[in-house]
Amino acid sequence: MKLNKAKFVGKLALRDIREDKKISAIVVLMLSFSFLNLVFFPAFINGLSFTFTEGIIEGQTGHVAIEAEEGRLENADALVRKVSKLQNVEKVEKIIEAPVKASYNGETTNIVVKGTSTPQFKGYRSRLTSGEFLKEETNEAVAGRFLREDRALGSVEGIGLEEGKNLKLQGENFSTERKIRGIIGTQGGIGGLSQQIFLNYRDIEELTGAENQADTVKVILEDRDQSAEFKKRLQELNTKGEIKTWDEQSNLAEAIEGTFTIVINILSVVGFIVALAAIGVVIFINTSKRVREMGIIRAIGARRKRVIQIFVLEAFIFGATGLILGNLITISIHNYLTANPISSPIGMISTQLSPELMITRSAGMLIVSLIAGFIPAYVLSKTEIVETIENR
Repeated sequence: MKLNKAKFVGKLALRDIREDKKISAIVVLMLSFSFLNLVFFPAFINGLSFTFTEGIIEGQTGHVAIEAEEGRLENADALVRKVSKLQNVEKVEKIIEAPVKASYNGETTNIVVKGTSTPQFKGYRSRLTSGEFLKEETNEAVAGRFLREDRALGSVEGIGLEEGKNLKLQGENFSTERKIRGIIGTQGGIGGLSQQIFLNYRDIEELTGAENQADTVKVILEDRDQSAEFKKRLQELNTKGEIKTWDEQSNLAEAIEGTFTIVINILSVVGFIVALAAIGVVIFINTSKRVREMGIIRAIGARRKRVIQIFVLEAFIFGATGLILGNLITISIHNYLTANPISSPIGMISTQLSPELMITRSAGMLIVSLIAGFIPAYVLSKTEIVETIENR
């Protein structure tokens, strides 16, 4: 398009937008909220999915876990040192588990005691509901929040346990008492933290006689997307034991991610339809009002494609303006929720807003805008000149 023709198209498109500023403002606002629907809600659902799966990963599976094929893993300390040296490893945890009868104030329940070698792990400390987590030099315990109840929750019978009180633990070959240092777990019980009792690894190692052994060596990575590659690396190093990634261990986590992906796709389709309808209706109304004007323009020499270009440019301006405003609103809400995550029964939830999500939705929004402008403009351009001029 030559410069003078570009000015002609741009002038007519901008004039129509300026003629009815209120309608233009409403359209832009509608498009900005359509973009919010396209980006913010998927980002929020991604955050919900992330919180859910992280609860399972940190409390139960790890990103990658090494388990004994029979009995317990031997020479666990050497295995931890070996794995800790590998790239992308954030934390390696030795775990010994033992079923016990926990008794308090005349009430008894069957539960699992979990010995952890990493009591400083933030995944545990961040999920405390009261008190403190374990210290390596103390022989105390941290109890799951279900034990604090006076009713059954899941597979655990609540016994009304209180922080600061002593809890009797009866295992297969040991009996001991431990002071409850803190209470841990989410209201929804995600990750199993609410249904366990935590001891220091060295403490349960002595109680069970499992010296330098582990039921599981759990690995937390810097990037969970590298779980499959890390598993492959461990296999190449001939690591003894059965190696599983987090999604291989937990069908629930994998199913939840798949379900949320379906929800995000549905929301995206709805968002694009709303954007298409909003721009399409406005451009259709504008073309209906300006049929005679477009006929005159064509009569003095403008080609059909100029008519199409005028309305497509108009739609593009609406879409781009709504896109800019929508990005600003979305980023502002994301920043707020990142600083102030929402408390929920499964943990703290904030949005997971990736550059890829922003770019793909922005590109989609612009494409939808162009389509919405092209269709009514194309229909108008096909009308005969005489018919358009006679239009009242």
